[in-house]
Amino acid sequence: MTKNNKCWEKLNKINKEFDNLYHLYTLKNNMSDSNFIVLYSLYNYVDGLTQMDICSEWNINKQTINSTIKDLKEKGYIDLVSIDGKNKKIILTNKGKEKTKCIEEIVKIENKIANKTNEEEFNKLINFYQDQLLNMFKTEINNIIENK
Repeated sequence: MTKNNKCWEKLNKINKEFDNLYHLYTLKNNMSDSNFIVLYSLYNYVDGLTQMDICSEWNINKQTINSTIKDLKEKGYIDLVSIDGKNKKIILTNKGKEKTKCIEEIVKIENKIANKTNEEEFNKLINFYQDQLLNMFKTEINNIIENK
């Protein structure tokens, strides 16, 4: 294994560990990972979001988010409000706002950790990860997909 392969392996393991920690938290709070993502998104955007907003922000397919929205609506956590004849905005109900107290707990943890780091370095890390690694990786994967 080359040095670069080891770096990618380590990066992938770190990402997986973050995913696992969030997953454990969702289980502890009796929700699925996709329920957590939708509620987390709505917690951060109190004016609501459309299904497509969530799909594009989180890179999750429309069917998964659609099923999640149905589930959260049945549980009484969200309502759908028409913005035009075609699109609907997803908003939290009072019961949903109560449920997002567990989201608030995660946000506090995230903020606590972010506040313990150097903000400039933290932002550099995010920018490097997204703008360089992720975007270059996307380009390479898309090239492979398009040429097969």
